[in-house]
Amino acid sequence: MFNINYKSQHPIYEQIIDQTVLFLMEGVLQGGDKLPSVRELATSLGVNPNTVQKAYGELERRGYTENIVGKGTFISSSHQVEKDLAHQFKESLKEIFYEMSRVGFNSDYIQQIVISVLKEEEYVTDTKS
Repeated sequence: MFNINYKSQHPIYEQIIDQTVLFLMEGVLQGGDKLPSVRELATSLGVNPNTVQKAYGELERRGYTENIVGKGTFISSSHQVEKDLAHQFKESLKEIFYEMSRVGFNSDYIQQIVISVLKEEEYVTDTKS
């Protein structure tokens, strides 16, 4: 499930965090899903268990996971995950819209593109235009 780039300058624990968040965004992981135990993940990745524990601790601090003593670490079913993901998507969209405006697209045209994509991909059935 997790792929670690051992040559990356990005710390391993952050790669675990980033991939977990990515799995949430892609729907691979959902609320209530159990993550591998610290020992299992550390063994499968060939890393120190403290590295995995650090990643799991940070995921819990951010509200993505819950640790249930004796049961394991689970993806949180709270709305905090949705709020954080929505915030990340919003920030990504801001960057895209900035680049579009930088090359000359006006806000009306950007809005038309967004509506067109939403309709085309059937994400929405009706929009106000």
